[in-house]
Amino acid sequence: ELASGVSIIYLVSMMTWFVDREDGTYDAGISDTSKALVFMPLVIIFFMILYVAYLGHHPEKLRVTRAKQHKYAVEHIVNFGTLTAHSKEMSAEFFNGVGEWDRFYIMHAAEVFAAELKGKPKRAKLVNSSSGRLEMLDRAILGGSPKCTVFLDEPEVAAPPAESEA
Repeated sequence: ELASGVSIIYLVSMMTWFVDREDGTYDAGISDTSKALVFMPLVIIFFMILYVAYLGHHPEKLRVTRAKQHKYAVEHIVNFGTLTAHSKEMSAEFFNGVGEWDRFYIMHAAEVFAAELKGKPKRAKLVNSSSGRLEMLDRAILGGSPKCTVFLDEPEVAAPPAESEA
């Protein structure tokens, strides 16, 4: 949205720049707008650097934020898992009913889980096998037993519901 807004402002300023002006009345406004557009990225970068520096000096705030994010993510991932466990049809209906962008992000989250927890990246992705994340499922489910074959099987893919002909 920011890029499209800036593009519109730039386009309008260029269009007004080349029209006949009344003794330069519009020149100052267009000049100020151009200056703002040129230096806006520098201002944004400056505030981003301040934010990162702030988090670096206050790691407890970052830990609290991550804890809240973890709680939120787990709660809703468990909800989807519960829906899937009780009704694969309703789960497929939900998945097929969300918007395209939502499905895109759900699939990317699933790819992270597959790569980091199972060691099966869908795309060319580096997996840090020394992190211990690949054995987390085994440690959590089986208490450190050999690889859990239940989680290594490929999940069933529910077909989208057939559209009825009118």
